[in-house]
Amino acid sequence: MRGAGEFDHAFKAGRRQRSAPFLLVAAAGGAGSARLGLAIAKRYAPQAVERNRVKRQIREHFRLHRAELPPLDYVVCLTAPTRTLRNPDLRESLERAWRRVKEKCSESSSS
Repeated sequence: MRGAGEFDHAFKAGRRQRSAPFLLVAAAGGAGSARLGLAIAKRYAPQAVERNRVKRQIREHFRLHRAELPPLDYVVCLTAPTRTLRNPDLRESLERAWRRVKEKCSESSSS
């Protein structure tokens, strides 16, 4: 996801899933595959090194699990400081969030 309009649509129409320190927003998009957008605020990761570390972890996790995800637009937001969290903790939190989204999507498609 690149444009501000795509992010606005995701935030307005998407379903939210919280898994500290992340908020995952999933919305129907125009693409045929899952797409990722990042909203990593300086408020929670004031140093560029920290923001880049978090973004690298999110992108890599998304790359590895993209085929398993429903074809939606996903925006990952940072909602709490991550300085004290190690990379495995970040990945575990992301795994919980993706799992919950997959469960909710399967529930809504089966009903």
